[in-house]
Amino acid sequence: MTRRLHAAGAALACLSLFAFTACGGDDGGSGSLSADQRTAVDKLMTEVGDSGMKVERSCVEKVAAKLSPADAKAIAEAGPGEDPTLSDEGEALSSELFSCVDTDALVDLMVGEMDRSGVKVDRDCVKKAIGKLSAEDFAGDEPSEEAFGLIFECVDLGG
Repeated sequence: MTRRLHAAGAALACLSLFAFTACGGDDGGSGSLSADQRTAVDKLMTEVGDSGMKVERSCVEKVAAKLSPADAKAIAEAGPGEDPTLSDEGEALSSELFSCVDTDALVDLMVGEMDRSGVKVDRDCVKKAIGKLSAEDFAGDEPSEEAFGLIFECVDLGG
């Protein structure tokens, strides 16, 4: 069951893991993005789009505007699957990216993945559970215990 739930959370994990590699410190500005910041936005939009999730580009751009020049450069120069070394401030911005995700699309993606793996869940319950969680709950190889517990409560055990 853990494996199935983990598969259902894979798309969200993809976002949160990429968020840790795609965000950086605060440059204090809200103007136009640098070339490296635009590259970070483009990488995130591609990664998330490939996973089937939807994010609001303008929201991602607002987060990217906070990238320090060093963090933006590290992200821009990172190859596919490579994790750039970021500042502590860069690591901390990932939770802001979580708010850029279209919750309904994320829930549809997770519920669809669970359905395909044979796990039946209550969509409204999953949506409420996601609303209580943050990117940190899906960082790493497995969802947090809290994420697992909240989503597990939505599973129809058929009994």
